[in-house]
Amino acid sequence: MKKYELVGTSEEISYKDRLDIKAGCTISDEWPELISEFDSPEDAEAALSEYSSSIEALSGLLGTYYLVKEYSIREIEYDADGEIIEGCSHLKFSEMAIEVDEKPSYDTIAVVDNFKDAEEIMNLHEGDEGCFLSFGSDLPAEKKEKLSFTSFMDLQKQKLEKDAAEQKEPKKEQNKKHEQGLE
Repeated sequence: MKKYELVGTSEEISYKDRLDIKAGCTISDEWPELISEFDSPEDAEAALSEYSSSIEALSGLLGTYYLVKEYSIREIEYDADGEIIEGCSHLKFSEMAIEVDEKPSYDTIAVVDNFKDAEEIMNLHEGDEGCFLSFGSDLPAEKKEKLSFTSFMDLQKQKLEKDAAEQKEPKKEQNKKHEQGLE
């Protein structure tokens, strides 16, 4: 008989390993918190949709680290006596949202689901005063629409093309005035 468990897991991830923060990064938690048990994967997924991952930046004697809390659905097969006969496999993880925001305007540049993409976007953004990250559960629901790194790069390319076109337009106008002897 198969059961589907909704479990909570957490992991402390050091600053140097921060790029490993993505869905499933807490799977090695040896003591997951059992939240609920279901007979069908559909019921488990419905319950999982009410949870989201969270990331908290903390400091300690060894420097900055991140406390990541995730929720997932585990599939476990039991025998008639209730003993586990097949180990668990994680079927699905809770949503992870990392927001890249521009300083000082707090405008959202992107919302991604892993630290590596967030940091790459942050490093590529050419804002005046840089960017900062906001994590998971502290984001309003309307800001959680995900933007992949590739989508971000496509948007950046479109912006550069638009800026280039706008820069050419004044030059055309200036050349036209010069030809007419208005300057």
